[in-house]
Amino acid sequence: MRSNRDTQKDQVMEQFAQLSASLHQLIDTDPAAAIARVENLVLPEVFHESTAENLRACIYVDAGTELGDSQTIQRGIEILERLVKERPEQFDRLFSLANGLSALADLVPYTGVQWYLVTAPTRERARALLQRAAEGEPSGDVQGRAYTNLGNALIKAYRFVEAYDCYVRALSKDPTNTVASTGAARILLTFAGQGLGDKDALLTVANHHLRYARENPERLRQLAGAKAFEALEPLLKQRFPDIPVVDLSKVPAYQRFVAEHRLALALTIDGLALSMRRWDSLQLPGIFTAIDDMGGVPPIFAMFNVLKSDFLAARYIAFTSLHGRSPRETGSYADSLDYARYGVDVSMLMLAQRAAIDLLDKVAVALTHYLGLGKDAKDVYFTNRFYKQGKEVEWDEAIAQEIAKTNRGLLAICEVARDVREGGYLKVKRALRHASTHRFAVLHDLGTRTETQDGFVEHYDFEEYGRQVIEAVQLARATLIYFVQTVADREGRMPKDGVFPIEVMNHHWIRGRR
Repeated sequence: MRSNRDTQKDQVMEQFAQLSASLHQLIDTDPAAAIARVENLVLPEVFHESTAENLRACIYVDAGTELGDSQTIQRGIEILERLVKERPEQFDRLFSLANGLSALADLVPYTGVQWYLVTAPTRERARALLQRAAEGEPSGDVQGRAYTNLGNALIKAYRFVEAYDCYVRALSKDPTNTVASTGAARILLTFAGQGLGDKDALLTVANHHLRYARENPERLRQLAGAKAFEALEPLLKQRFPDIPVVDLSKVPAYQRFVAEHRLALALTIDGLALSMRRWDSLQLPGIFTAIDDMGGVPPIFAMFNVLKSDFLAARYIAFTSLHGRSPRETGSYADSLDYARYGVDVSMLMLAQRAAIDLLDKVAVALTHYLGLGKDAKDVYFTNRFYKQGKEVEWDEAIAQEIAKTNRGLLAICEVARDVREGGYLKVKRALRHASTHRFAVLHDLGTRTETQDGFVEHYDFEEYGRQVIEAVQLARATLIYFVQTVADREGRMPKDGVFPIEVMNHHWIRGRR
């Protein structure tokens, strides 16, 4: 039987929830009034002072954003910085701080692509905080909103493929997150409208994402706010051919793996074109070459062939190791009595992760050649290619010139490069690659050993490592798509006088293997 104290606490919590909801509703109609109400907010003694501070900070950030008032947002950020320092395990505070930083960056006037450099440190930290909130918070609601806002942040740098993956992860944590579903649908509709990928597949999945949002408009209004809801209403009213979603239970296991994890190397972001025998259809556009300089097929085609086949190999190795398709085990291993797993399947899983991340360095080398950047290939890495040495907020001069010509694919790659470095939200992908390449990584079915071993051996949960492998392959896929977009953007601007487009025939067709 519940005590009177418990009942009173429940009542106070309900009153606090109502207060918070009313303040956020007030932001939609009168953000200045919302700020005024929290200036001297006092909560009942049952609450810790930090609860009032957290609510005040969130209102400062959200209302300041509505008003375009960077000083008010900064006030909220200062409070949240202190609260996060006091309790770094409070993931809702990480989420709120990330939103404040994102809002502050958005208020920096856009005067051209230099905006991305001016705001880079702030946006990078916001993405890292959102990732921490998404992966650490057990609440599906907070996880869903963190992944959604991470997707929103990625879209600003034309990282559409990664943004879509974030929206899908958000929906896996909270299927009612209509902001994530509408965000995913908008990406698919953009690609379909531009003639990229399989239009029917894109429209089918987009319609599937929009169905729940149409049926639950109030949830969308609750998550997005009144103004954003009004902006999204026309999207909800659109109707598309209601083509049934493909029943993946009837396709081979490997195709199902590729489709479920969105790993097809094609511009069809989601929705596998199962009718195609070779559904990894991503190709370079025609490369313009001076007529008097046609000494053969440009090397960039060979480079992309290797990139593509390396990716497909990494993807297949990941599938075989995660789905028990590895070769029959012939090794005998000593049991280390710590629930560790050893064997071919485990080593293949690590190989898949390494192969996926290694692709990033190869992309940097291919771009160095294609853009004529004049650097020795042996000195080129994904983390040092795009920014000036020792200057994290200055692009390499030739890179800056190409981005200034509105090369969005290259801009996306540069932003990915920031995030895989130390401090970026993708740094764990590179760290895992280094751990299994230069040291010893051990995977465990139950728990992980925590005692230090002088950095020689690193321990990971098997299930979590498998998730990281899938995400590494997804990252490699996104980067290869941005690479093709980089080439397409540049070739689309090339002067056509005195040049001839070289379009290479299909490798398998030439060898009689259609």
